[in-house]
Amino acid sequence: MSCLLLVALLASSFPPPVVNAQSPQVTVSIKAPALVLLDSEFTATVGITQVENLDASSYDVSFDASVISIVGVTSGEINGVQVPVDIWSTHEGEPGRITIVQNLPGLAGVTGAGYLAKIRFKVVGAPGRSTSITPSNGVLGNNQAVAIPANWVGAAVQVTPHQVATVSINAADQVFVGSSFVATVEV
Repeated sequence: MSCLLLVALLASSFPPPVVNAQSPQVTVSIKAPALVLLDSEFTATVGITQVENLDASSYDVSFDASVISIVGVTSGEINGVQVPVDIWSTHEGEPGRITIVQNLPGLAGVTGAGYLAKIRFKVVGAPGRSTSITPSNGVLGNNQAVAIPANWVGAAVQVTPHQVATVSINAADQVFVGSSFVATVEV
């Protein structure tokens, strides 16, 4: 019995294991229409779920350049605050990869959900072809220069020969009870 008592005393003197508080709770995801028309243009949104004190981001977006080509990248918005695109560039020798770098002005950062950027593509591939639009090498930083863990999720598009009316709702993946959020409907 004294052995059991000693084991119980030792076990109670050590704190329980701590769950990793740094596990990713933020999700950055590409949102794009599933079907796109040959020779048309479409927008892929780089959405972000609830994030705290975001100050900067840097990430690559990859795609099959024989199916879609990059037209341009515009700034995002989180909780009514513009998230400027400081730099976006293609990679020499890698036509299907761009890098996007963003930094909010000042040191306040932004808290909320929304989108980091909008990427405009032109469809150049033949009907039936498809491509994934994949984020990689993603880094988010807060206003204390600390990395914000995140899950990065891609999307896929397929070229169709027929006009397809696509309706999509762009809204935060998560919202807090009692908070407000903006949802946009794109046709």
